[in-house]
Amino acid sequence: TSNKTRAGTSTRASTSRSGARRSGFPSYDEVTLNDEQKRAVNLALNGKNLFITGSAGVGKSHLISNICDELEFRDKAVAITSSTGISALQIGGRTLHSFAGIGKGDGSKEQLAEIAISNKSTRARWRSTNVLVVDELSMISELLLTKVDHVARVCRENLERPFGGLQVIFSGDFCQLPPVSSEVDIGRLAFEGDTWEALDVKVVHLTEVWRQANQPEFIKVLQHLRLGKCTDEDVALLKGCLRPLEVGANIGIRPTVLYPLKKDVAEENKREFEKIEAEVVQYDGTDSASSDAASRFLPRLDKDCQASRELLIKIGSQIILLTNMDLFAGLANGSRGVVEGYEDTQNWLRTGKGIPLSMGTWLAKHARLPVVRFLAAPNRTYTIGPHVWEMGVGDDMQEKVTRTQIPLAHAWALSIHKAQGMSLDWVSLSLAQCFAPGQAYVALSRVRTLRGLHLTSTFTTECIKVDPRASNFYEALSDQEVLNLGSDDGDGFFDVDLNNWPDNGFLEQDSQIPATQQTAERADAATSGMTPTHSTPHEAPPVDGPTRTTTPQRPASNISMRDNEQFNIPFLQKLIKEHKLGTLTLGQLKKALVQLHPHASSLNIQKLDKDGAITFVRSMCLGSDVHQPSTRSEDVITRFEENENARRAKEDARKASEKEEKETRQAVARATREAEMKRKKEARELRQKEKATEKEQRVKAKEAKRVEREAEAEQKRIAKESREKAKKAQADEAERARRAANEHSDAQVRREEHHGHNKRKLGLGYNYRANDEEEVEPCWIDASRVPRKARTARRAHSLLSPSSS
Repeated sequence: TSNKTRAGTSTRASTSRSGARRSGFPSYDEVTLNDEQKRAVNLALNGKNLFITGSAGVGKSHLISNICDELEFRDKAVAITSSTGISALQIGGRTLHSFAGIGKGDGSKEQLAEIAISNKSTRARWRSTNVLVVDELSMISELLLTKVDHVARVCRENLERPFGGLQVIFSGDFCQLPPVSSEVDIGRLAFEGDTWEALDVKVVHLTEVWRQANQPEFIKVLQHLRLGKCTDEDVALLKGCLRPLEVGANIGIRPTVLYPLKKDVAEENKREFEKIEAEVVQYDGTDSASSDAASRFLPRLDKDCQASRELLIKIGSQIILLTNMDLFAGLANGSRGVVEGYEDTQNWLRTGKGIPLSMGTWLAKHARLPVVRFLAAPNRTYTIGPHVWEMGVGDDMQEKVTRTQIPLAHAWALSIHKAQGMSLDWVSLSLAQCFAPGQAYVALSRVRTLRGLHLTSTFTTECIKVDPRASNFYEALSDQEVLNLGSDDGDGFFDVDLNNWPDNGFLEQDSQIPATQQTAERADAATSGMTPTHSTPHEAPPVDGPTRTTTPQRPASNISMRDNEQFNIPFLQKLIKEHKLGTLTLGQLKKALVQLHPHASSLNIQKLDKDGAITFVRSMCLGSDVHQPSTRSEDVITRFEENENARRAKEDARKASEKEEKETRQAVARATREAEMKRKKEARELRQKEKATEKEQRVKAKEAKRVEREAEAEQKRIAKESREKAKKAQADEAERARRAANEHSDAQVRREEHHGHNKRKLGLGYNYRANDEEEVEPCWIDASRVPRKARTARRAHSLLSPSSS
């Protein structure tokens, strides 16, 4: 029989938080809710604005998950958000900034509202949402909450109601870590502003701790540390944790060291990983986007996804699980183990169920999967398959980016901030290194048992740092923590706050009355005298006043208020007191019923109206004749009717005034919006005209520059032609001068030759006339013009013409 278990594939249907439930592991939905959590679910289903809070490990995330499922089952559009990207990815939601459409949240609330309402997708998202869930409220400042409230009012076109009429459900713990911010002061906490008061938030303070369920002493210490109150017993108990821890379960797990700073974590994990002499196996995550437009959001996975893009594993590596794998076996987010080997991917695929198509790419790149033995289940090993983290992106959250990776990380060391939300078995830490409010408490509350805690430095009360505003908030909450009374919410509690009823101090008893037994049938107040049929009478409270002999009581299943003087006498005394004070109202009567009625837990007191109250009072008496109304009760009824009529008249007048005021405000707001829209339209038209004028001027300037360039080019051309003509004229003139000089030189040579320079004298000749052989005169003959054969005087004389001489 193999002890190896397959894990890691996704088979569950997708929901609004499908990104947080893609592992195929059992979800928190399969875990039973306790009474506190059931009451919170009922309040949420009744449309109340809630703040779900409590110490670490009470199941806040578990409760939020169930509330969202119930609301979605009733066709409510639920938007799940968180203050940080990491926590938003864990719950399958988005950041509050992204949902609100306010970017980083910089600027005034008016500027952010204008940005949000100008975006069609953001505006539609706000208007289509019924319930807004905000996780990790402690990381949201009062200023940011006020900005988001204003954006919601504007986008939903409901300026009168907080968040535009949305139901808002907050979750968080102000005593845990504040946001990681570069700012020195993040401002006031969320509950310190007008927005919180306007929302009329019902605080659900969960007190049942699941993480340290079997450690009552440890729970007590953590509760003290959470509020900054540390007793001598707490110090002594923690000092006992200075002893070293043994290696867990003989599987080689050392205590995880928690550090406040990330650099210390990286150094510790790197140092321990390099000590292992074994083959390194690398797992590369696969990131994908649902569209090209969504691909620009892929870098956000490096910041917000718990799984790294690259994971290096060796046999013997100490790892931590990054998702809920098998809650019933104790394998949840934060469970630690040791890598013992690998399994062939193809064999894993053959022996398991089908896998989602999104994992195909990742599995094709990895031939082996790690086999891990966890400290929580040391008798078996688990083959860890890939897990898909999915994040909705874009304005409408329809686009998705995903990372597929082995849901493991090195666990020799973790940062306190990353450990928030985890449950660890073996932890080693130094409280002296904690520097921020809530760090020491978060670090200590990660541990399941004192047996698994090792303190490396001496514990002192100075190590505990708590924001005094948070501790004051929870101390005041503990002082005022009274279960609301009114209509039964279906789980034994009433959800109507009696503090909203008129009070003159006559109800001094504790009004915390849980319904111990659900009645199958509830009597109508106006017809049956509010007589319960299936409830057990409570012991009547002590009565101040004259003692009367009570008539015999009927059986519990058939008690009539007409003869129940244990109730009648104190009840009418209270009413008479208010009658004398002149303040008797329906609210006072209800409060008296809640306090004094022996079956208040099974009565629908909230629905008691004026006529029913009168009928009920008439059914009671102070005299011995139980069948006749008492004169004093008639006085009570008369005063009650007068006060009720006056109250109703006043209420009608108030409502009319409020309605008129609301209509006036709406008219003013509408006129303001119209004026603002008109102003924006005029400004837009003016900008368009200015842009058109600027464009026209640019065109004209461009044309002028073009003409100027053409003129300049023409001038350059003309100048060039002029230069060329002048140059040519100069050349012609030079040529003429040269020719003239040459001609003059030739003429000079001819003249010189004519006068006999540089000539060779050939001899004396004679010039004869034609037809006359008689000698006329002697002459000189140029030898160059006389042939060589004609050098005799006679031959020369015969060849020369008369002009040649």
